[in-house]
Amino acid sequence: MAFVDKAATILVLEDHDEIRQLLQEYFESRGFRCLAAQSVDAAHSLMAGGPVDAGIIDLMMPVTPGSVVATELMSAGIPIIVLTGLSRDTAASHVPDGAIILEKPVDLRVLDAALREQIRAV
Repeated sequence: MAFVDKAATILVLEDHDEIRQLLQEYFESRGFRCLAAQSVDAAHSLMAGGPVDAGIIDLMMPVTPGSVVATELMSAGIPIIVLTGLSRDTAASHVPDGAIILEKPVDLRVLDAALREQIRAV
């Protein structure tokens, strides 16, 4: 198992408790610091506490779409990976160019590799 060189901080925005918890546990066990949010409002509160190095964002959120946070992070130069139940083409129309889009269900190894690649590229 490969660990990150430093404790990169990632924001996990996912409204489904089981998926959010799985992602948090998976990435923390691989050396990441995870800020896990169940809503866009919760994500904003967590991001106010300090910078993040990358985001894993679910697009389909109750109340406010995850694309709001995706756009904010990418506008700040922070890489994101979008997880979605939508088709890749449909999801792409909701996020800025350059976002990595992975359809659910996602293989955690593929997500892990994509996240590490995004963090290294910054």
